[in-house]
Amino acid sequence: MRKFVAALAGFVLCATFCAACAPNKQPDKDNGNTNTTPPPPQQVGYDTGGMSDLFYQNAVAQFGSAPVVGDPFLYYEEEEQTFYLYGTTGGKRFDYYTSKDLKEWELSGTCFQPTSEDWCRQDRLWAPEMHKIGDKYYLYYSAGDKNGTLRCSVAVGDSPAGPFTNDIDEGAKRDSARFDFSKLGSQYNFPTIDGTVFEDDDGSLYYYCAKDQVGGVSTIWGIQLENPYTFKEGETPVQLTRVGYSDVEGSERREWEVKQGSWNEGPYMVKHDGVYYLTYSANFYQSKYYGVGYATSTNPLAGFVKPEDSMLLGTMGQSDAKKEWDYVSGTGHHMFIDIGGQSYIVYHKHYNIKEAGNVRIFTIDAYGFRDDGSMYVNGSTISPQPRPQVLSGYGNIVSEATVSCSGIDGETRKLLKDGGIGVYPLNSYKTDVTFDAGKTVITLKFSEARNVRSVMLYAGTDYTKILKKVDKIEFGEVCYVTDVRLDNNYIDTQREYMAVGNAISATLAQDVKVSEIKITINSESSFMLSEIAVLGK
Repeated sequence: MRKFVAALAGFVLCATFCAACAPNKQPDKDNGNTNTTPPPPQQVGYDTGGMSDLFYQNAVAQFGSAPVVGDPFLYYEEEEQTFYLYGTTGGKRFDYYTSKDLKEWELSGTCFQPTSEDWCRQDRLWAPEMHKIGDKYYLYYSAGDKNGTLRCSVAVGDSPAGPFTNDIDEGAKRDSARFDFSKLGSQYNFPTIDGTVFEDDDGSLYYYCAKDQVGGVSTIWGIQLENPYTFKEGETPVQLTRVGYSDVEGSERREWEVKQGSWNEGPYMVKHDGVYYLTYSANFYQSKYYGVGYATSTNPLAGFVKPEDSMLLGTMGQSDAKKEWDYVSGTGHHMFIDIGGQSYIVYHKHYNIKEAGNVRIFTIDAYGFRDDGSMYVNGSTISPQPRPQVLSGYGNIVSEATVSCSGIDGETRKLLKDGGIGVYPLNSYKTDVTFDAGKTVITLKFSEARNVRSVMLYAGTDYTKILKKVDKIEFGEVCYVTDVRLDNNYIDTQREYMAVGNAISATLAQDVKVSEIKITINSESSFMLSEIAVLGK
């Protein structure tokens, strides 16, 4: 077994803290009684955001290592409090990694390896997904059959560690792929990859995969299942996407999908407020343009339409070199996971952003849904981000606060605590708030005192309006910090842009119990903020 250095490691502490952040009791010399009057607020030291117990950091070449997997799939076994990570790991077998904290990973073993009796070749395995359905664990995977044709199938096991076997049910044939569409009609005899399963609210199961590069084009198809390993009787697969277009009829163009190649692959389905969100990856997987998009429908097997701003994750691909996003490369083949009530997207990206097509690594970021039903991803990030509350004990409680600041109306102020950070300039109207030059005071008030540890102010998407310094953050009447600055490691002054998720942050050595936080900014020019986070209990 091998230990992997934290891909999601926080920064080393870089500041000295003042130990006294709470009121003291002083003896009253006149009458011997105890004086409970709190002392005046004290200035304290702070960390700029990288305390390892509160934050994680996605890796790129300059920031450390990560589990080396393509097509990652993450599963959290709550009883064990253990994360299991699967992915493409060389083609001959499926290895898996485990972690207790999403920071340190252990290569724990092999969960599936075909034998000569199995239907698939022993050197063309990729894109595993491990789903628990009922009391069984099912490993959905892609492979080449003995004739070299790409097919999809599923193996079963009694634990997330496997071992998984193709002996799905009594009398099952190991020499046949479970999801071979050619059995449903000669018109469906085409190669398929990237199989996934979705369980609806009523327990119905649906299977999705990619029709792989027929005529140089890949598309997403779906079909209903009878059980986790059998097509529903009488059902046939249906096409759900068309590459570079909003729907299968080709109504409107979606140019970002065809920067390099013609792929819609790696499907994954989520459901929110009665709407089905079919997500997929587009462009060639070794290209820096490999990214994630989505389409919506009220039917799990028909009517999917990609919105105008359908790209969830990836590089913008603009022709202007100064606008070209280059902090991430190859962000795709994803899945979504709930960790203690918080929503995350898991995907791979290229380890070295300057070499598209190189080693792919595990990456994780937050995602969510806006009030208008649109989907967003807070990434791809490379700067420190809050860890899931189930792991750190601290969650973002800013949504519980009332936000006030002069010159900004109530509807606009909501953008500062809606959970979505600025990613793409084209969508800045959905994420960013612009403040005028001069003095700005932002006040956060909670209905009752809360234990607070950290405050983060996320920058907007316009490089010319980056806020680089906060003059003062006051934690109620307890303590305050001054001169809190943006981390310049994530700013490119030559190409004039900044990495997604960079934030001005101040993290205290211990909790302070407050009902109000006041942020004072003196800026010589107008600036943007996309989100405020308050990490507390």
